[in-house]
Amino acid sequence: MSKDNDREQARRRVDARRARAVRHTRRESEYARDIGELPRVRQPARRKKALGDFLHFNRAYFPERFTLPFSDDHIAVIRRMEKVIWNAESYALAMARGTGKTSLCETATLFAILGGWHAFVCLVGSDKDAAVEMLESIKVELETNDRLLADFPEVVYPIRCLEGISNRARGQLYRGRRTAIKWEAETLVFPTIEGSIASGSTVRCRGITGRIRGMQRTLRDGRKIRPSLAIVDDPQTEESANSDAQCAFREKVVKRAIRGLAGPGKTTAVVVPCTVIRDGDLAARLLDRDRNPEFHGERFKLLKSFPANMELWDGPYDERRRAGLRADEGIAKATNFYKRNRKAMRDGAVAAWKQRKDDDELDAIQHALNLYLEDREAFAAERQNSPEEIRDQVDDTLDADAILAKVNGYGIGVAPDACEHVVAYIDVQARMLFFVVAAFADDFTGGILDYGGWPEQTTRYYSYRAARRTLATQYKGAGVESRIFRGLDDLVGKIAAAEWPRADGTLLRAERILVDSRYQGKTVFSFCRQSNHAAVLLPAQGLYIGARTRPISEDKAKRGELVGPFWKLRPDPATRQRKLLIDANVAKSFLHARLAEPDGAAGALRLYGRIGKRRLAANYHQLIADQIGGSETPTRTAGAGRQLIEWVHKPHKPDNHLFDAAAGVCAAASLCGCRLKTDPAIARPKRRRLAVTF
Repeated sequence: MSKDNDREQARRRVDARRARAVRHTRRESEYARDIGELPRVRQPARRKKALGDFLHFNRAYFPERFTLPFSDDHIAVIRRMEKVIWNAESYALAMARGTGKTSLCETATLFAILGGWHAFVCLVGSDKDAAVEMLESIKVELETNDRLLADFPEVVYPIRCLEGISNRARGQLYRGRRTAIKWEAETLVFPTIEGSIASGSTVRCRGITGRIRGMQRTLRDGRKIRPSLAIVDDPQTEESANSDAQCAFREKVVKRAIRGLAGPGKTTAVVVPCTVIRDGDLAARLLDRDRNPEFHGERFKLLKSFPANMELWDGPYDERRRAGLRADEGIAKATNFYKRNRKAMRDGAVAAWKQRKDDDELDAIQHALNLYLEDREAFAAERQNSPEEIRDQVDDTLDADAILAKVNGYGIGVAPDACEHVVAYIDVQARMLFFVVAAFADDFTGGILDYGGWPEQTTRYYSYRAARRTLATQYKGAGVESRIFRGLDDLVGKIAAAEWPRADGTLLRAERILVDSRYQGKTVFSFCRQSNHAAVLLPAQGLYIGARTRPISEDKAKRGELVGPFWKLRPDPATRQRKLLIDANVAKSFLHARLAEPDGAAGALRLYGRIGKRRLAANYHQLIADQIGGSETPTRTAGAGRQLIEWVHKPHKPDNHLFDAAAGVCAAASLCGCRLKTDPAIARPKRRRLAVTF
């Protein structure tokens, strides 16, 4: 019995020692995890002033970020951001690249949290990685900025105690209670400290195409918080900016999902720093005060006004700049030229940020003009946020009213005198086919004989979307490919079988019919191969070729190819059938130039002017006039040493199918041998000569 008591007492002593050891270990662990008492606020006056003034906040705590004095534009942006944070407004701003708008957004996040204005901030980037980069930059400031540590110890000191080891965040204590800090790649939760105005505040990252809705977080006291401030930094990429569908989608995300983050009945403060890449992109839409007045959009330029004497910049200065760069000598000679002619070259120029320049430049004006001369299109978009400065509206193209007056008095289907070539182009769409038939003389003088849609409509004026007769109603029960095939068969049969009378009575037949192969290309190639009219049929496709891309006319014709002024005939890589590639921008400009020629001039193109003996009403050609003269915006662009008129589809997407087809018949006529007097001969491939031995 005594032995059992001894064993029991021994066991109890062991358990007691273990319990004491556990308590000691726990106390040591808690002591090690406890950050101790917080340092005192070093400069309360500086802190108080900074939290009431975002401009002073940036100057006081981030001198290493903002090494140059703020410009007037910077101050205007800072004041507007301050207002957005305090009053939960929305603001879209476009500043030149490199002017620090992203840095201002990062400091605005800290200003909003440290001042207690917002407890949950969402950082949104063009993708998640871009947003994570912003959060990483904010983390670096919290880990290294001693000014923030001195004035905001309740926020920064617990972060410093992590010493960059994120695992320590789980067990960190302050006065025996967990700080609940999170130091993760996509989420930052500030320490929960009693009395801290930023206690438990959260910053979270999202990509604009990721999951935006439904973000929330539960605090330790049971309250749920949602994002009340969203920083949407550069929400578009080069790819998305050039896609109207992606621009529209991202615009909806910003206006609906992001502005609704705070929840029902609450307003989310939104700041959208952006750069305009092209007219009509996401940035341009948000900055448009007529389209989105709630964003109070503002554009800021690197160069507020250009010099009056641009000839000195474009001529002798740029020659010296390019020569120095080619010789690896830099821009010293160009800078010396600018120094000698500074007064004349600066006249009229105003730089937005006077301190912005590189070491080898004399001032901000020279810096801005160097960027301009390097790439004018990029300068207009990325530095001026106004692509229209280079892409000026082209004044010498025709609008719809001018096109309505371009009639020749001949009847429908009647070719003017001297016309030798009848050509057609068919634009293939899912619901309808659009066509234009035209006759041309060898010098490109011509007339449009017929145009319209297939199936034929019951009214003269109609839209593609609202058309009542479609391929689906014409060929009931057939699939898409079958409908297009049958529609092409009927339309081509009608055009190819027709005899088109010339004014002198000579009958002409269609020499070439081009069929657009961008949509349902396999079906188009199959039709052109199998049709009874295969001899005159040719698949075609319009290409976008910008100012920076080498034009088709400079391509060398390879074996089996033909190269024209704005087209190339070559075998298709997939089918080995011949296919005509058309430079759409040049072809459309060429069409407008033909329509703009005065009556009787060589190369003038006109619409037919009567049906039988009856002259047409003034608005008879309104359908084709609207599409040629009102569906796309001509803009003058520059890049890679050449200028070009680009045709950009208007944002509301009006019908432009007859415009495409009318430009296509110009390419077809050129393929048939029509040339202006100024056009070079068509580049034909050299034939290989076989050596023959007798």
